[in-house]
Amino acid sequence: MAMGFFLVHAGFLAYSAFFQGEGYLFLTNAFLYRTVIRFSKSLFFLRTCYFFLKHAAYFLDLSSFRKLHPAQKPYELYIMHKYA
Repeated sequence: MAMGFFLVHAGFLAYSAFFQGEGYLFLTNAFLYRTVIRFSKSLFFLRTCYFFLKHAAYFLDLSSFRKLHPAQKPYELYIMHKYA
């Protein structure tokens, strides 16, 4: 993973150095990509937390599990209830 990261950004450095003549663009690209990746990871984490907080009443309602067929998953019951 680290080697792939190194090779990809070394490619960007070579491209910006030889075809554009400005090697410092590599630093800007690396900073922007790192920032975008961190932001997308944190956004995914926050959206996941929001989903579980929003539906916490369902997930913590243990009495609803008694209505399940043994082959059903708890989340399938939630889908059937939401879109029925």
